[in-house]
Amino acid sequence: MLKKDVVDLFVERHGLSRNQAKAMVNDLIDEIGESLKRGDSVHLSGLGTFSVVTRPARQARNPRSGDTFMAPEGRRVRFQVSPKLKKEI
Repeated sequence: MLKKDVVDLFVERHGLSRNQAKAMVNDLIDEIGESLKRGDSVHLSGLGTFSVVTRPARQARNPRSGDTFMAPEGRRVRFQVSPKLKKEI
């Protein structure tokens, strides 16, 4: 399912205009992103939880040359599927 499909679903089910539905979907995505930037978790009941994890600096290897280097610490988004959704799949 693409973002366009979600917009179409909102238009169909809720009688919104395409622009209204697109704005709602974009606002949701933006809010999730802003919460994650602040380091907050986002829990969507029935779907799952988005959270930010910090990956420590580590020694890595360039696969092309074989040289090793220190990869810096980084932040990653983790998504944990809700048990309800996992059960339905």
